[in-house]
Amino acid sequence: MWRALVEDRRAAEYALVNALDLTDLGELIRFSGGAVQSGIFTAVLGGAAQPQNFAEDSNLQRILSGALSEAEVAAAWKSIRESGRYGKGDVQCLPLEVLAVLARTNGIPACVQDIAGRAVLERALTDPAAGYERVYGSRPGDPLALTEFMRHIDGLNKALIDAEGRVGGELPKATKIQLVNLGVHDGALTAGISLGNLDRASHVGVNYAGMGSSVAGIGNGVDGVAEIFKEAQRGFPGGSYAVVMVIGYRAPSLWGVGSMMRATGAAENIASFLDGIQASRGTRYPPLEQLAVFAHSYGSTAIAEALQHGSLNFKVDNVVTYGSAGFAADTTYEDLRHGIKDTGRLYATQARKDSLAQVPIKAQEGTDFYLSDRIDPRQIGAVELSAEGGKGEKETNVHDMFVPEIDENGAPSDKVGYLSPGTSSVREIASILATGKLRSST
Repeated sequence: MWRALVEDRRAAEYALVNALDLTDLGELIRFSGGAVQSGIFTAVLGGAAQPQNFAEDSNLQRILSGALSEAEVAAAWKSIRESGRYGKGDVQCLPLEVLAVLARTNGIPACVQDIAGRAVLERALTDPAAGYERVYGSRPGDPLALTEFMRHIDGLNKALIDAEGRVGGELPKATKIQLVNLGVHDGALTAGISLGNLDRASHVGVNYAGMGSSVAGIGNGVDGVAEIFKEAQRGFPGGSYAVVMVIGYRAPSLWGVGSMMRATGAAENIASFLDGIQASRGTRYPPLEQLAVFAHSYGSTAIAEALQHGSLNFKVDNVVTYGSAGFAADTTYEDLRHGIKDTGRLYATQARKDSLAQVPIKAQEGTDFYLSDRIDPRQIGAVELSAEGGKGEKETNVHDMFVPEIDENGAPSDKVGYLSPGTSSVREIASILATGKLRSST
């Protein structure tokens, strides 16, 4: 009889915790604050009752197997959540090798990826060799590999600290900073930093970099997406925003930008991340009003391949290319519709003074030199937006994604990137994030 009473109390407790977990307050308690300790009453009543071992949970084991699609991962995590047994503390206490898998698994909530990714990052900072092993799955083969790994880890850590330093200043006080997608692609470290709550924002933008990009330099991209975030907040305060700077694939060097190899190799990885956002949101969180993808330089080449990839299950709302290195020569707008909603659009811009973007694209009028036969997105019907500056705006005059207003010597910079403060291009991109349209159409 006493055992039956204990079991009844346990069932009632799980039901109560589950009901709480379905509320905003429950999420704050469970994954943003102190964890609700399920089992607290049964431990008192039953005496011998043992705490649940999250690492042995069957749904978690399915996720860790790597055999699930992003939608299946999201469904498995939903089952974990609805069991009412585990909270933030349980995630934090998982073995580091488990956290390393969760940090790179798409389909779980961003708040969980953030917990896992930060744990792996902390280990890498305090014990580089152990961190390397967790991320890459093996010990570093030589000292140079470890040195290069730490260069990227230090860059990532600095970018996170800098992003968090913006909160309460240039970013609203409640802005969440999340570390997502910490993993490896083709031997290169990957990571994303979200400005804003990726699990709850009504409008999400995902920004991909181009040639020469790496996690070591992710801070420059975070500076750029911060401008998108601020312009969206300033111009369209009715929405809630999250803008993610992602280094999600091994980018080519300048001399490799003429090849499609890195783009085709990146397609599945990019598709997985984009699917993961929508899959995880669909199981619990408020629906997305807008998922927009922004892609600079060779990032647009890779994005075009991802939008056509057979593994992509969810379509995005809008895509913006800026300073594009071009799409594969046989790409059509209809091909891209595999990944863009029928109500969405492909937008593109190339600054008149950006002399580098056209180099990989097949010769057009006035162009005598090119590295490949790729095509400009505007040639297949992309809606063009301006990077030339309007009244009170800056004109983009280099190929760079972002250039600070003050240079490294403390002097005003004469260079202006696409996402630099006050450019027409960053304001148009913010408008597309907020409304799906250019400013002239709103």
